[in-house]
Amino acid sequence: MMRQTTVCDFLAQPRSKHGVDTPTPTDAPSLEVWDLFCGAGGFSCGATMAGCTVVFGCDDNALALETHQTNHPHAQHVLTTLPCDEIPFPEDDRRWHLHGSPPCQELSLACQRKPGFANRSGGLALVRWYMAVAVSSRATSWSMEQVATLEVLRLLDQFRQAHPKRVAYAIFEFQDLGVPQSRKRVIAGTPTLIARLCRRAGAHRRRSVRDVLASPRGTHIRNPTTCVKKYRRFTRRPGMPVSYQRVPSGLFDNSMPTDGPAPTITTTGQFYWLQRGTQQKLLLQPDEMKALQTFPASYQFPSGKTHACRQIGNAVPPIVAQLLLSDVDPAVQERRMPSSTSL
Repeated sequence: MMRQTTVCDFLAQPRSKHGVDTPTPTDAPSLEVWDLFCGAGGFSCGATMAGCTVVFGCDDNALALETHQTNHPHAQHVLTTLPCDEIPFPEDDRRWHLHGSPPCQELSLACQRKPGFANRSGGLALVRWYMAVAVSSRATSWSMEQVATLEVLRLLDQFRQAHPKRVAYAIFEFQDLGVPQSRKRVIAGTPTLIARLCRRAGAHRRRSVRDVLASPRGTHIRNPTTCVKKYRRFTRRPGMPVSYQRVPSGLFDNSMPTDGPAPTITTTGQFYWLQRGTQQKLLLQPDEMKALQTFPASYQFPSGKTHACRQIGNAVPPIVAQLLLSDVDPAVQERRMPSSTSL
């Protein structure tokens, strides 16, 4: 007799009884994760926190790959420049997840403002290559993190229309995922995973700087931007568009208070603590930036500040990967844990 497929079967979730989640058998193999453009391992770190096993990482940056290898010593590591047709993806029926974060520097809006900027064709070609690999692979699930520019969204929409059962995407303000900074990105992947991440996002997850740094060294954090856009000071004719100019910013321009999210952590490392009522400026240290990116304190980065800040700024916040891949919402799981050994 045929058994009707349940919602739990369809979503590959463990069955429940009387509203209580049934734990996954301990002898079941964990989901394997293959991380392309892995960098220092932000996504791999979150996948490990979700109970997955990172088995492969590749990148073209030797220093970043060394950091990944230090923190994920049991994974296979390949130093290579993608695109590459020699990635040893599994050919059997094991469960595995494919993730990729193609470099976004050429695609970001900030890059367009830099002198000498040419075009974004190279960065977009990498995104197109990775999407083709993800859709055609035998991966059980896949994901991609990228900047939410118009070109990227148009490309994702083309793949979604061509492969509606394999491709979905959504734009997330990472504050709504528990990242204590103002960081907006598009996450693409298999529809089930994107739907899961959408369900888990919300204002109830928002955290401030003070929530992750117990003793902030100032009242504000200032980002590296040295200019601010202001109105031009002249009388304009009726019907003429408003004109702006960029002028040097003041001390507290481009800063955000520590009782809210931090500015977007980038690769420069030039973020400052500011103290209201004083002219004091203190540089954020890599450990502080690491906490704002939601890395655990035990995650190891290079001792040199320049390389550490670059790797931290380029990383996917681990909590995003944890929410994406964890079968049980980590916050719900933590609330269910007994608060006392007597329980």
